[in-house]
Amino acid sequence: YGCIEQTINRFIPKLAILSLMKNQEYEKLIPDKLKLDVKDDIPEGIRKIESGQNDDGTWGWWNGDRGNGYLTGYALFSLHYMKQNDYVINNNTVQQGLDAVQRFFEDSGKSDNDELSYLVYIYALHQRWDHATFKRIAFDEKINPYQAANLLKAVTIFSGSGKLQDFEAREIKQAETILIKKIKESAGRDSGGVYWPETKDQVWSWPGGRSEITAHVLSALVLSGEESSLASQALATLAKTFNG
Repeated sequence: YGCIEQTINRFIPKLAILSLMKNQEYEKLIPDKLKLDVKDDIPEGIRKIESGQNDDGTWGWWNGDRGNGYLTGYALFSLHYMKQNDYVINNNTVQQGLDAVQRFFEDSGKSDNDELSYLVYIYALHQRWDHATFKRIAFDEKINPYQAANLLKAVTIFSGSGKLQDFEAREIKQAETILIKKIKESAGRDSGGVYWPETKDQVWSWPGGRSEITAHVLSALVLSGEESSLASQALATLAKTFNG
């Protein structure tokens, strides 16, 4: 229907294809018509995302909708991904979005830890850090696999720890060990392979069900360079769920 999520979902996979095409070994496998379609879709997608931002820097499901943390994060993720692929992005749009994320952290009582952990990851993607929010979730005994995956990705991609206070840098290193341990200990196994379970509240909300949570954890394991066999096992599990 053209909401922000669907707009992003339409072209992010196509942009991934374009990135793959940069490797000449694969480019010959992509039909010329698809190449043109992808290249035409992306500028329009950028326009829709940037024009869909609310005055307060957030994004909702539709233009003018009340700001949503997940949608705000997803829009910022897509803009970052496009910039990494050499598309021109309005920096003011990004800055306003990051300012909005900071307000989500400051008013954390209105968001749960699933949403906040995702925003910590998005913030780190843009080389921003909110240590208080990170620490509160990372050292929470009730942290779930989705939250651990988001925070592990945040720790991995944030390159500014050297600019933090010494105690914050130490806590990040301590948390990284805890997050990896949590991911390993929370892995489930059945006849389908290795997976990470969803909570009752996640299955019908943004984080998703078992396959989605497993995919989030897989991306964290790969990004972090974790050397156990869990990543390859998770990939095999997800491959079995594909239906063509």
